[in-house]
Amino acid sequence: ITYAGADFIIGEDATLGKNFKWKTDEEKGDESNLVFILGVLARLRVQEADIVVGLPVRDAENKKKRDSLKSMFTGIKTAVVNGKPMVFDINTNVVAEPLGTYFSLVLDEDSKPIRTSPFFHDEMAIIDIGHRTVDIVTLRGGKLAATKDSTSSGAVTMFEKAEKWLEKEYGALKPNERVKVHFTIVNNYGSPTLKVGGEFVRPDFWDVVAKLKAQLAKDIMDEVKTILNNIQPDRMLITGGGAELLKREVLAIDKSLIFHEDPKFANAIGFYRVARAQRYHGAASPIPS
Repeated sequence: ITYAGADFIIGEDATLGKNFKWKTDEEKGDESNLVFILGVLARLRVQEADIVVGLPVRDAENKKKRDSLKSMFTGIKTAVVNGKPMVFDINTNVVAEPLGTYFSLVLDEDSKPIRTSPFFHDEMAIIDIGHRTVDIVTLRGGKLAATKDSTSSGAVTMFEKAEKWLEKEYGALKPNERVKVHFTIVNNYGSPTLKVGGEFVRPDFWDVVAKLKAQLAKDIMDEVKTILNNIQPDRMLITGGGAELLKREVLAIDKSLIFHEDPKFANAIGFYRVARAQRYHGAASPIPS
């Protein structure tokens, strides 16, 4: 993709770029994310779109950051995608990330309210275990009651400690090796074929990862307990990519917790249904206030 005079490679081939860098900060307000958005829209053959961007709670509650991101992503955007000039017309809404999970539970696939959903009526807490942050929102009768931003750094703290162990044993990791380590931990946990610096990683690495996961789950749930100390929600629902990664460890701490059926994509599903409701049904924004 060529955008604003610069060339970008996105997708699985990104590691082939000579200036490839591995970023793990999930900075949603970075203009490079607009390049990714344009790539997705081009692949979907969509050039006019309403998009909903989820931000960590602390950023979503910052009006200056919200307005800056909306301004950056909204409007007429021109790019060259795989050699083809394209023009995109984008309108952007910005909300706190965990609310996407809520929308995925109370809006059906046609983006219409599911009035029989218990999530419309109960007091509930949504704990979004992300890569960089752990965000919590509480809703009462379908209305946003409170938002909390956990002080934990999310799953990235576990990855950073795992990388330090590997670098101590095998030397500095290259950017593409860091990608491989992250992917293997998340998708092929315990793989005996992980290689770093041309060497197969020893099996005891996975014992280290298991301990790191258990400790991270404990740290997160300790924080959740402290943050929700004065609130007694009817149910606590866990979501986010980190939820998928830590499900076994979290349930070992508290078996009463409910996990979203698709925690990794729950927010994206909900945001899509919100945007679709606004565009195709002419509905007022279902975003709780």
